[in-house]
Amino acid sequence: MNALGFWKEFYFRGDNLPSIFENGVLTKKGEQDEKIHPKIIAYLKSGIWLFKARSLFICLLTEEVIGTPYTYTDGKWYWTTEYIYYLENYNLSIPTDFLEWIELNNYEIPKEEDFEKERIESLKEEIEDYGF
Repeated sequence: MNALGFWKEFYFRGDNLPSIFENGVLTKKGEQDEKIHPKIIAYLKSGIWLFKARSLFICLLTEEVIGTPYTYTDGKWYWTTEYIYYLENYNLSIPTDFLEWIELNNYEIPKEEDFEKERIESLKEEIEDYGF
């Protein structure tokens, strides 16, 4: 399983996670910056719900309260609402292999009933290990 949006700045057990600042400075999108394609955002927002944290998500740069972090999956990748927020509002890159995967799936999340229940449960356990 491949993770998107799991950074050490968000999780108390995140020592082994990459930093959100790893690929350069995280900057607010300007009018000239390329916008993330709406199909990608729609794909991410329509994922299969895995987990809801018991905390609030606060923007690292503005310190604005954004909301409650949720984690979603498409069966191959899993991501957070933080990841979606930073994609929409900041210059954050998207892994090429993730883009290829969602294009291959015509920007449609598989139906939850297509997954084995044990697979979803094991993903939930894996996410809980990050320290929610």
